[in-house]
Amino acid sequence: AVCDPERGMHSLFRGILPEHLFADEPKLAQQWRLRDASCTAGMREEEDDGFASMEQLLTSHAQELAAVILEPIVQGAGGMRIYSPSYLVKLRALCTKLDILLIFDEIATGFGRTGRLFAAEHAGVSPDIMCVGKA
Repeated sequence: AVCDPERGMHSLFRGILPEHLFADEPKLAQQWRLRDASCTAGMREEEDDGFASMEQLLTSHAQELAAVILEPIVQGAGGMRIYSPSYLVKLRALCTKLDILLIFDEIATGFGRTGRLFAAEHAGVSPDIMCVGKA
């Protein structure tokens, strides 16, 4: 998971539910803007988006993981942290390589709340499962 394991809702269930693995949070987006129609065009492969922590976690625990779940583009549970779409591009590729399901929690970001119908569209990737909500 990518969230705050201490101040987030996961701490409420410590000792009751199985422990989750947590990667460091993605680095905040620097020059990327949600309104850019071609946001993936300006991404560089070497961009430091904080993905190294997730990559290390997934590769070292690949045999015991079923899925990765996170909020795409805007990490709401961590304090409305906006991060680069490059993180999702790299995560999609790694999950595919390691045969790990990728789940996007679009409850807070879906249905146009980030300028696109779903936040995943900013990165041009599709999750294996997408959680959505409508109120």
